[in-house]
Amino acid sequence: MSRIKALLVDLDGTLVDSKEADVLASLEALRRRGFMVSRESLEPLFGFRDEEIYRRVLGITDDNLLRFLVKEKLKLFFDKYILKVKPMSGARELLRYAKSQGLKICVVTSSDRELALRELIVTSLLSYIDLMVTADMVKRSKPSPEPILKALSLLELRAEEVVYMGDTALDLEAAMAAGVKYVIVLDHDNIESRQRNFMKARDLHEALAILKELLNTS
Repeated sequence: MSRIKALLVDLDGTLVDSKEADVLASLEALRRRGFMVSRESLEPLFGFRDEEIYRRVLGITDDNLLRFLVKEKLKLFFDKYILKVKPMSGARELLRYAKSQGLKICVVTSSDRELALRELIVTSLLSYIDLMVTADMVKRSKPSPEPILKALSLLELRAEEVVYMGDTALDLEAAMAAGVKYVIVLDHDNIESRQRNFMKARDLHEALAILKELLNTS
């Protein structure tokens, strides 16, 4: 078995709890432009890029309008809601342990770089991160495997040398397509766990225990 050399980890919903801030910023941006949507219509799509969420919920096909709405949402997020973003319970312990074991830590996110940086700064997690692969670095976001493959390329590692952690079916699909050996999906009961490389943790504390076990057997 190859030695694990890096932890690849999703950001929103895995390392940081940004859901409330994200939904509130989207609701305000959309309602300002006359789109009266409910949070219940947005929340199931958390994890997709904003453009895709608005395309699905509103049926918008105008790319210019989509970009405008996303820009307005991000301004509200930064100006009004960013301080609502908090680290997930156990995030610091997980990252601290990974660093203590000599692992490289790479955030793989469907957010753009500026947003990811701001979230990591406000949650005081940035100092643990060695590398980020953000949406503006790839042509296709998760569930495409491209972001994970990009991370492997930048780290100069093989799939069997990393652990990937995420919280949605998009993460699972991307990791499986990339051939990542270990996938840990957090608190997502409706995902089938029959895939041979898929291990499930209810939170980051349990994910840390799994990581320790993997490192001890690699």
